[in-house]
Amino acid sequence: MKIISSLILLNTLLAWKADLELRVAAQGIKKVVEYEMFVKSDAGGAVTLSCQPKAKELACTGGKGISDQGGYWVENLNCNDKCCKATIVTKNPQKSYNIEVCTDCKNFDPKNPPTGAWVTKNKCEGTKNFSLYTDGSMKYI
Repeated sequence: MKIISSLILLNTLLAWKADLELRVAAQGIKKVVEYEMFVKSDAGGAVTLSCQPKAKELACTGGKGISDQGGYWVENLNCNDKCCKATIVTKNPQKSYNIEVCTDCKNFDPKNPPTGAWVTKNKCEGTKNFSLYTDGSMKYI
């Protein structure tokens, strides 16, 4: 039984967490929508990617961010409505994993944000915990 447990542990690339924040912020009299995804591994290192949609469809893409410890990077941020998808690429072993995180926007409708001078910032958040495996599979926890 110990051998089976050890083999399962050897194949796991630690626990991971991805947080997504969807914000509507006042920029003068204009409201700006922004997505920000923060990915962190239990081994340390973190990456933050963000993008701002240009139209009411709330779709935008972001580039590539390398973890501050260099063991992985996140690329191909693609956000639409209340969700974002991205690809995590680990360096050793070099594997790609696709993740998706959605927010639970109950405070406001991001496609029709609140207006008025008193509104300075609104946000909603979402979190996904997951494990990555050396065989290229992923499991949400």
